[in-house]
Amino acid sequence: MKQLELPEPIRCMCTEHQMILSRLESLRSAANAGAADVAQLAHLATELLSILNAHIYKEENLLFPAVKTALGNREDALDILEAEHSQVTELRDILASLAEEPRPENVSDYRSRIANFASTAAEMMRPHIFKEDHVLYPLAATIVPKEQLTRID
Repeated sequence: MKQLELPEPIRCMCTEHQMILSRLESLRSAANAGAADVAQLAHLATELLSILNAHIYKEENLLFPAVKTALGNREDALDILEAEHSQVTELRDILASLAEEPRPENVSDYRSRIANFASTAAEMMRPHIFKEDHVLYPLAATIVPKEQLTRID
């Protein structure tokens, strides 16, 4: 069976998924190691937040609508993924508050909250990312016109 060649914008989104998971692991490791100071942890969190915001925007504002249109505007077509995106948005908001927290009084507690966040977020996001990488993205590559896919990049 021949594997589907994904268009460049879709491959980029798969790469972003790996970057997100990698940054979550880096954040968790840095927080658990205790070597990173608060500013370094906040910087790692801010980098992750930037990648996550751009990725969520592309999916929710460009890819999801294009897939729905290609499927005949079925409102239920992406219900599961959209529900999971609500959870991802909640995680993003928690990450933003951690990244913006001004000089926490208890650095050990801050590190613990960062590490717990990163572990929880990665656990929640792995199955979601799997669905997108192995179901949504290949589907999009076959049903969404290439002109629309190029707008995602």
